[in-house]
Amino acid sequence: MYLGLGVTPQDVIMSERGGDHRMAMGMLHRQVQVLGLVAGTLLCGVALAAPDYAKVFATDRLHDIHISIPADRYRAMQDDLIEVTSRGGRGFGGPPGFLGGAPRMTSRDPIYVPVTIRDDRKSWAHVGMRFKGNSSLAAFRRSTTRKLPFRLDFDRFEEQFPDIRKQRFHGFRSLTFASNDRDESQLREVLASELLRDRGVAAARAALYRVYVDTGDGEQYWGLYTLVEDPADDAFLDSQFGNHDGNLYKPEGPGANWTQFTPAGFGKKNHKTRGDYSDVQGAVAALNAPRTNVIAWRKSLEARFDVDAFLRWLAVNTLMNNWDAYGRMAHNYYLYADQARGGRLVWIPWDHNEAFSLGGVGEWGRGDADVFHRDAGAQWPLLSVLLQDPDYNTRYRRALRYAMEGLGDPAAFATRATFLHKLIATAVEPTADSPRSGRQPSQLTFESSVDGEFGLVALLRDREADIRAELSGAPKKQPQ
Repeated sequence: MYLGLGVTPQDVIMSERGGDHRMAMGMLHRQVQVLGLVAGTLLCGVALAAPDYAKVFATDRLHDIHISIPADRYRAMQDDLIEVTSRGGRGFGGPPGFLGGAPRMTSRDPIYVPVTIRDDRKSWAHVGMRFKGNSSLAAFRRSTTRKLPFRLDFDRFEEQFPDIRKQRFHGFRSLTFASNDRDESQLREVLASELLRDRGVAAARAALYRVYVDTGDGEQYWGLYTLVEDPADDAFLDSQFGNHDGNLYKPEGPGANWTQFTPAGFGKKNHKTRGDYSDVQGAVAALNAPRTNVIAWRKSLEARFDVDAFLRWLAVNTLMNNWDAYGRMAHNYYLYADQARGGRLVWIPWDHNEAFSLGGVGEWGRGDADVFHRDAGAQWPLLSVLLQDPDYNTRYRRALRYAMEGLGDPAAFATRATFLHKLIATAVEPTADSPRSGRQPSQLTFESSVDGEFGLVALLRDREADIRAELSGAPKKQPQ
């Protein structure tokens, strides 16, 4: 059972575990704030269409969604995608990390077109749809696949079609659909989401959807997608924090590694007309301030940035061996100035298709093999500065132990991964039966992707063993 911020019943009973108790009670307090907000709205008699999380993000079944795109609009989407991917975009830096974010392989975001959406209950007209992604879109030019990631914005065209004003999909304004690109298991996004939330990280929910699309020649099955909650939707912020009035940023580019503040590196997802960046500017300055008085330095930083929430994410991300994140790439996270915490910034992770990576194989396949990120260097101060501090290092060690409980325990993870693997078996359309055939799984790689020698279960089990060895001070195991 998940309780909004990923609080589980066992989180609440850890009263004898010191810091773990503080961690659990802090999460429970925030959950009570969220429930209080909802209850207050109902008591005041305000008729709001609450987001139906139980329906949209149920994780014990497969969902179906049907999309109708007029033929001329689909051709426009394809023509636009060719233009977007042919021109490319921003360049990139080099090892040991891309300080400006991932290599930009598209020149801009693709266009939106109006489409019709249908599920098992109702239909929605004039919904904005566009393709999304970076490398997955660039691969479009070298592939015949229809299975591309996309976004749906339910009131995107409300000015053109006033009858859809404030249109919502069971309470949600926008939805993102990940294509599970290069994921033999098709489960990395959803398992990462569940693990993060189970361990108390403010992460987007995810669910598994079969997507059917009619582009003018009859309905076709595009494949199994992962629906991922949009952090820029007020529904997400309200469910996680009990408010949505604070600034929401999606950092990428110069400064997104927190070495300096630049407005271009901290793109706003709301309040875009306000020029106030004082919250994130103050947090970056506090992190990089002199530490001659370390107690004062910690106090100043924690007044602006939820350090414990960041360390909790870092611990789970380290357990998942997710390399496409801060510490290697200056992207794939949001920051929210939570009004319930006095405007302190909270770390919200994003995009987990590279989670549970295989350690020890090449520069870009090895993930964050160093449990304590000793090679982070000055270009990643949220790692190097925080983990050099004795107090924060102790908190991180505690967070690592906490990450390996609950769904982070290998046995619990294996049970969950096996259940989901069986659930989606009939929905996966494998490519030709050979390893690494294209960007979708073959029958062989899908069947072994969870419980095989290099499957998700083995990867998490081995990673947990590495972490426990590091925490105990045992010599580091050398890769074979």
